Amino acid sequence: MVMTLAVEWKAVTKKMKQDNEWRTLFKEADWKVEEKHVHHLSGGNAVQRSEALRMTGALIPCSRGEILIWQQDPDLISNRKNFRSKTIGYVNQEGSLVPEWSIYQAAAGADPDANKIEEVNTLLDHFRFTLSERQTAMEDLSPAAEWKASLVITLLNDPPLILLDDAGFPFPDEEKKEVYDILCEYIRRKEKTLIAASDDTYWEMKADKLWMIDEQSIISNQ
Repeated sequence: MVMTLAVEWKAVTKKMKQDNEWRTLFKEADWKVEEKHVHHLSGGNAVQRSEALRMTGALIPCSRGEILIWQQDPDLISNRKNFRSKTIGYVNQEGSLVPEWSIYQAAAGADPDANKIEEVNTLLDHFRFTLSERQTAMEDLSPAAEWKASLVITLLNDPPLILLDDAGFPFPDEEKKEVYDILCEYIRRKEKTLIAASDDTYWEMKADKLWMIDEQSIISNQ
């Protein structure tokens, strides 16, 4: 069976300036991420894991090398922003939600049809949103509910590739596991690709493919 790659790194080098010194996060790193799987990226440190996702999501450039998304280089696409929004969903603790909107307003939009309403309610049910949380402005939600809201909005945009950075994940352990379980079930049912950057060992039981940052490279951890 031919392996279809959602992501391919080719000799990627990334340098970051820190305290007036250049630090090499990755050096000529190769990485092949097969589509329609749950991938877990561990090892290194939180900065390396976050930068790996941000480069993959075409949010920041690598210093050298090439990163392809389904064999396309986002930097060479004329409408890069449109490609990113339709292809890549990026979830981290910062989010990008309108503070005064409720999760329901943000998810359903201004004039939703019946199918959209059903889809929104199904996802909100899956992620255990209470009726009160659905009607509360984002800025008044708990950090955990706000993070879940950001995830739900990302999933509703229906990107084939989802990047999840759980640094600063604002959940107690048991609730965190529940969110992971729900997300992985969704990814497999919808045949999406997920890369989760995390130092949480629970992912080792959930992921199809395990990867780790080893010094300045990404290697298989299976």
